[in-house]
Amino acid sequence: TPDAYSPHPPHGIYAATLDSRGRLHLPAVVEGFPRSRSPEGHLFVTTLDQKTGQIYPPQTWAAAARGLGESTAHRKAARDLLFAPTIWENVCIDPTGRLLLPKGVRDALATSQRRVHLVCNESGSVSIHSQEQMEQKLAASRDTYADAGDTLFE
Repeated sequence: TPDAYSPHPPHGIYAATLDSRGRLHLPAVVEGFPRSRSPEGHLFVTTLDQKTGQIYPPQTWAAAARGLGESTAHRKAARDLLFAPTIWENVCIDPTGRLLLPKGVRDALATSQRRVHLVCNESGSVSIHSQEQMEQKLAASRDTYADAGDTLFE
């Protein structure tokens, strides 16, 4: 029931899988927040950088879209996004916790692997990263930590 879902956005990074039809299987902790907002599990899915996917609850997307439209630097990007329907779509989580990613988002992830990583943000949005992208981010993180050495936490 919707009452069982958390009203708080999850934080952290969670493994997930894409099936052969392009459906993303959401971990229960990630699925719970949008379902607490909308029992039907309505979400807005897009790619803004053509590399990663983004999942937004409707309220979070509305605020992000307003911010894009108000920013002089991003106004053209916001207009262009409206004319790229293959890279955004309103979707619903199905009863088994899956959502069908738009083709443009699947193409942007460019992954032949079924495993992806969901990075959950405080706003309730979720970024979708391929395994390759996460390995690159982890390597960069290790390099940054190695460069900072013991002074990082002083």
